[in-house]
Amino acid sequence: MKYFVRHLSVGLLILMLAGFTAFGKDKTKGAWITFTSDVNVGGSVVKAGEYKVKFNQETNELTVMKGNKVVAKTMAHLQDRADKAHDTTMYLKDNQLVSIAFSGDRQEVVVSEGSSGTGSQQ
Repeated sequence: MKYFVRHLSVGLLILMLAGFTAFGKDKTKGAWITFTSDVNVGGSVVKAGEYKVKFNQETNELTVMKGNKVVAKTMAHLQDRADKAHDTTMYLKDNQLVSIAFSGDRQEVVVSEGSSGTGSQQ
């Protein structure tokens, strides 16, 4: 019985370690944000409202979603911050999204200048 339990424990440990390395760290950051007025995101106009914003670190794409529908997608990059963001904050210039800092991160997502947006108006 001890033999069985010991080998079962070792087998489960190996499976757990393999699972952690297979899935790895999630390369997508996201948060819910509210635009109080219409905002330009990479060339697409996003109407005022609440949206899910996601940044994929592998593809460098920033996606704005309303429900399951993509309303804007644009290229962006990470830039270091002086301190950790306490809340998710966004920086707008002339109603154009410039950057987003996700809560708890030491980097902010900066929308690339001249990047083209995709998606429909919402």
